[in-house]
Amino acid sequence: METVTASSLLYVGIDVAKEHLDFAFGATATPEQSAYTAVALKQLVARLQALPAVQVIVEATGGLEVRLLTELWAAGLAVSRVNPQRVREFAKASGRLAKTDRLDARLLAQFGAALQPAATPLPSADSETLVALVGRRRQLVAMRTMEHNRRLSAPQTLHERLDNHLAWLDAEITALEQEISDFIQQSPAWAEKDAVLQSAPGVGQVTART
Repeated sequence: METVTASSLLYVGIDVAKEHLDFAFGATATPEQSAYTAVALKQLVARLQALPAVQVIVEATGGLEVRLLTELWAAGLAVSRVNPQRVREFAKASGRLAKTDRLDARLLAQFGAALQPAATPLPSADSETLVALVGRRRQLVAMRTMEHNRRLSAPQTLHERLDNHLAWLDAEITALEQEISDFIQQSPAWAEKDAVLQSAPGVGQVTART
């Protein structure tokens, strides 16, 4: 059996948008595009599985990439979720990207071929749950801040509605924080890490959870 090395891999860059995917099968390939739908994803995964040795490079986009990653992991394909800032620094250093240019699929493939990043492991179900809970809390806190700001300029007739929504957000955030705490305490390893983090000066519950 032929041994697969990092240098023998075909690096495929996939740039994720809300409604479509741009992808390049190699550092010099012409980028292609498909819809970001279940059918199109299935077709793309089938093409990737047909290759002898492939690793997909995807930038972290704040959540848009999760659906793609899930499909790739389920298919047993190697994928690296990379920090877009690292890709941008690589591109600027090699003269491939101006300051205002956006990252693209071929650039992601070039980054993979040049730096050969390690594959991102499939997260455990517990890790995914904790990430989802912490992410939801972050969303609600941002929503609460926006509602507070709206109240400052809203007419008096809307204050009661805004106050009711703010009260609901406060309750949801409190409930989520309790759920996160309970979830962490169920795991001895996580509970120990949580205690160690919070023992550091300036590190509170929210920072430790995140």
